[in-house]
Amino acid sequence: MIDKYYKEIKNNLIDDDIYSKVKDYSKEKHKVETYFKNGELLNYAGNHYGEKIIKEYSQKLIKEVNKKYNERTLRRMRQFYRRFCDIKWSTMSTKLSWSHYTELLPIKNDDEMLYYLNLCINYHIDVRTLREKIKNKEYFRLPIGTKNRIINEFNIKYNCYVVVELKVTEFKVEYISQVQKYMNYIDRNIKEFCNNNTMGILICKRENKFVIEYCSDDRIAVREYKLV
Repeated sequence: MIDKYYKEIKNNLIDDDIYSKVKDYSKEKHKVETYFKNGELLNYAGNHYGEKIIKEYSQKLIKEVNKKYNERTLRRMRQFYRRFCDIKWSTMSTKLSWSHYTELLPIKNDDEMLYYLNLCINYHIDVRTLREKIKNKEYFRLPIGTKNRIINEFNIKYNCYVVVELKVTEFKVEYISQVQKYMNYIDRNIKEFCNNNTMGILICKRENKFVIEYCSDDRIAVREYKLV
């Protein structure tokens, strides 16, 4: 069976195989991004065609692309997408390797997974050390305060960049477009695929609530300040 999902998955994997031959720091990031995108496609394909499609895809990919893309690997890509697509708690970062994520995927408890995820990002923990920490159940042996501090680092509720613009004058309509330009730049050039769209905070000497209500982008919050 040839369909739009398979064609895109195949092209993504071929592209990643080519990219992996480039010896630079970004190739692992490219793999993580590719596997996440393919996990999303596999999730859609499974919903559309049923579970059997994963096996069919793997058989074709083994013949047409690389034998490493077996059924287990494809199911892991889909699990990767399902595990990290919830932006309400995800701090997923392409700073980590695919090997890091394969160690994290079996962890069912969200807080435990976030603890090890943030630990790896903040302290540059390698895969071998991560495996040992999980095996030794480090998360369950630490004080609650220590665990919560590590779990709650970064902006995990919104998982996005924030542009803050401070104006010394009263609010003007054109300020909205100025902030939007900065936000769009970040969305296109800085934010990663796992981040939500950028938010904006516009702080002015005085608000104009009527103009804000009818002209403001929903992603932009306008606030008034007072000198004291």
